[in-house]
Amino acid sequence: MRWLQGLPRSVRLVHGRHCVLRAFSDAAARGLELMGQGKFAEAVPHLQSAVEDGGSDDFEQSAEVFFALGVLAQRTLERNEGEHSCAGGAANREEVLRQIQAQRREAMRRKKARATGDGTPVTITHHSSSSARFTLLEEDALAAGFFELAADRGHTGAMVGLGNLCLQRAEADYGEGTPDEAWRLQTRRAIEQAIEWYHQAADAEPPHADALYNLGQVFFTGRGGSKIRREEAVALFQRSARAGDSSAEFFLFQLYRVGDAEANIAEDPQECLRHLDNAVRAKHPQATYYKALLHRTGDPDLEIEASHEEFLRFLGIAVELGDPEATFCLGDMLYHGSDGLDQDLEAAHRHLKAAAQAGHADAMCSLGSLYYQGQGCEKDLQAAFHWYQQAAETGKEDGSPHREAWLNVANMHARGDFVPKNMEVAKQILRFLESTQGGGHPQEQGQGTIEK
Repeated sequence: MRWLQGLPRSVRLVHGRHCVLRAFSDAAARGLELMGQGKFAEAVPHLQSAVEDGGSDDFEQSAEVFFALGVLAQRTLERNEGEHSCAGGAANREEVLRQIQAQRREAMRRKKARATGDGTPVTITHHSSSSARFTLLEEDALAAGFFELAADRGHTGAMVGLGNLCLQRAEADYGEGTPDEAWRLQTRRAIEQAIEWYHQAADAEPPHADALYNLGQVFFTGRGGSKIRREEAVALFQRSARAGDSSAEFFLFQLYRVGDAEANIAEDPQECLRHLDNAVRAKHPQATYYKALLHRTGDPDLEIEASHEEFLRFLGIAVELGDPEATFCLGDMLYHGSDGLDQDLEAAHRHLKAAAQAGHADAMCSLGSLYYQGQGCEKDLQAAFHWYQQAAETGKEDGSPHREAWLNVANMHARGDFVPKNMEVAKQILRFLESTQGGGHPQEQGQGTIEK
């Protein structure tokens, strides 16, 4: 569905074949259509009506609607203030939440009061069998409530959604909590519930590929302080790959590329290439970009010859698939006129902006430089400062400061470009950089190369 494609993935949101809508009522179809148009507030009453029309026995239909409401609640809460919002802005989002909360209360009332033919209440058992429940953050509880209603009806995608919420809570506690007994217990319960939800979806028939992959990630990396079980993780990745998950294929490619003693995986070029090609055929963006890089330089170990034509072909596919690194690479090539491409500053600006909007810090810094210099676009110091600051706040992938971006922010403060001239702020930035790694001075901008 279109409305699922733009959702954030703190772990990985459920997608694809697990969200296919079946023979829904007209109200459900209309509600989901409105969600696809970004009209969330208008969608909620239709989805509510769909649940009521479906009847208490129509578990399959109501499960899909409850799942959609859960994702809608999660989507609404995850919207950033700076993101383009649907008509009505923040007030409209509050109205969405009010309507969702009303639907949640009504659904829970019907669930608790559901009766047999003689009017006797029937207890519906949650899929989660853990007796020691932990408390979700308030902003997560609404989505979790709808996911549980869907999971009660066997919706494996909702089980994955619940596992994701539990894992996110565990990692938040693990990263920010104080190491006392209550903190350890809270984190452990959250991890146990995440694993339990993933297991239920993974053991379903057919198994949910995302559940297999997410559970593998928990075991492989020890996420949230859980026990590392790499051999079990590899088995889960292999099952996920067999279920058609391209991310599992790409992860296995990386494992067989270098080997992993803890996972009992030996380096295996043939197995490595097989998994990479599977991921590329499944249109995995990062795998496709990696394949492009292999053709750029060649790789004797994988028996891949250098091919400029194949490099550009796979790079173009990766860009079409939305890989930020590939998009940045193409923008950088177009800026410099390298790798056999003619210099095209407008196209460079277009691709760098796309990569920057996807969260690529180097692209943000480069885009800021284009706006500062007026290359491929009109000179815009406000936009330049915005993107330099975005890059600085995003930082490098390894967690280190983005030095070039910080230096350019300092430079604009020192010169009074867009912001009031303030040498003290510029000096504070330099002191910050000196305290992290080495010194530095604001770089002269507009020298004909992009600040990266």
